[in-house]
Amino acid sequence: MADGARPVKVFYSYSRRDEEFRKRLDESLAIHKDGLIEVWWDQAILAGDEWQGAINENLRDADIVLLLLSPSFLASPHCKAEMLTALDRLTRRDSVRVIGIHVRACGFQDAGLGHLQMVPRNGRAVNSRKDADEAWEEVRVEIAEAARAIRPKAGEIRMNPKDGLPYVWIPAGRFQMGCSPGDRECLDDEKPAHDVRIERGFWIGQTPVTQAAYRNVMGEDRSLPVDGVKWDEAVRYAESVGGRLPTEAEWEYAARAGSTEARYGPIERTARFDGNSKGHTWPVGGLEPNAWGLHDALGNVWEWTADRYEPYSDGATIPAQWLLEGEYRVVRGSSFLYLAENTRASQRLFRPVDVRFRDQGFRCVWC
Repeated sequence: MADGARPVKVFYSYSRRDEEFRKRLDESLAIHKDGLIEVWWDQAILAGDEWQGAINENLRDADIVLLLLSPSFLASPHCKAEMLTALDRLTRRDSVRVIGIHVRACGFQDAGLGHLQMVPRNGRAVNSRKDADEAWEEVRVEIAEAARAIRPKAGEIRMNPKDGLPYVWIPAGRFQMGCSPGDRECLDDEKPAHDVRIERGFWIGQTPVTQAAYRNVMGEDRSLPVDGVKWDEAVRYAESVGGRLPTEAEWEYAARAGSTEARYGPIERTARFDGNSKGHTWPVGGLEPNAWGLHDALGNVWEWTADRYEPYSDGATIPAQWLLEGEYRVVRGSSFLYLAENTRASQRLFRPVDVRFRDQGFRCVWC
């Protein structure tokens, strides 16, 4: 896919008696499996998985739910349950598109679906059409257009239902990672600046993880935002909400939001650092965001990334602390304890994973 955005997740809901239509639908959509969409149906359940749980999870996470409507579908308790779940998401104005595909003549209007635009658009069932290829082409076009319409745009915000936090869509693209042009405060391990390609877009927390979210997910109170979190605790939280920690490159790319400056705005208006923090963390979101809507990317708390520390060039000198025994991971963004000169988009630091720091937090990438 040219722009590297996350594929639109498509869920097939169908009766086993209509397997032939499911296969034909899959053949029609195959052209879009290069990145526009990714499809899921019950045959993707892995051996040993709890099947109803897998279905519910994928139905809940789907961007588009396709209902293959037929008498068998309407008579199936499982299909009806999936249909009602999808319609409930619509009622709650969740980010989902429900599309009914009329594959065999049936009374779908009386099943609570009369308010939805069906495909094919002329209302005739696919199996009643003389030209089946033409009917499936109409279906393919409609689904592809729906997928393109709901794909996220840069800065778009969605709520993660598992932790209740807003996440921002970061598009794929290129940027110069490391020392910003003209930045005289850069340290050696921020050099040289180098071109990095972010191949796929991703959702990242609009703010660092908050106390309320951490308590709801992990059952522990900390601070606002969360601090004193060890690396493996941050990893467990991220996995619990369907995500992961960002890579170091993803973090800097999201924090810069297209800017090549050392900071994405005047430091007093965008970051909590030693000059304005009064020696403590602050509730997230109180200062100006960057161009993609991220708050607190600079200052307030350092943020864990997924990466181990590595120099940017083979000739770079590894800091002496790195030679100590133990596991270290890169943290980014600086904190309320640090000077303005340390509060920059390219600033790097690494910390031992098993130590709690009172200025150490994190934000997640939502997969």
